[in-house]
Amino acid sequence: MDWTPRFEAETRSVSFYVVVRGKRVKSFVTRDWLVSRFGPEVPADQGMVEVYLHHAKAIDSEIIRRIASGRIEPVWLASCLPPLA
Repeated sequence: MDWTPRFEAETRSVSFYVVVRGKRVKSFVTRDWLVSRFGPEVPADQGMVEVYLHHAKAIDSEIIRRIASGRIEPVWLASCLPPLA
């Protein structure tokens, strides 16, 4: 399986995996969340992956924090959840 972060057009988010206690946890981050943390220059397409990679340590830490507080997989970082088709 390919664990590489990728842009998901359907949800307009970046999907990625974070290893927590030896288990890969599927996670997503939306553009709205990225903009709220890193500014309005975040692209609305595949360029979001580069933003994720640049800030991966901080984003992954937020995922780990949310799992520790009881969130279950998949974990979303989103200002609001995107509509699904």
